[in-house]
Amino acid sequence: MSWEQCKEWMAAFQLMPWGDEYQRDAVIMSLLYNANRGKSAKAMEPIDYMPVKKRNPSPVAMEAEFLAHLGGMR
Repeated sequence: MSWEQCKEWMAAFQLMPWGDEYQRDAVIMSLLYNANRGKSAKAMEPIDYMPVKKRNPSPVAMEAEFLAHLGGMR
């Protein structure tokens, strides 16, 4: 890649960054859901729409999940 091409890509990234599509889409989804939810429905947050685990599990939960993958063997 030439220096001119590199500068063009850097300028394009400044105008429209890529790489955070999941986060952007999660914000949009939570906005749409919350705008149309019923009064008694729980509000959603962007993390609820992310394709990753939401919270760090406790050590006990991690051990239980690990043992479940082993078929309960210890």
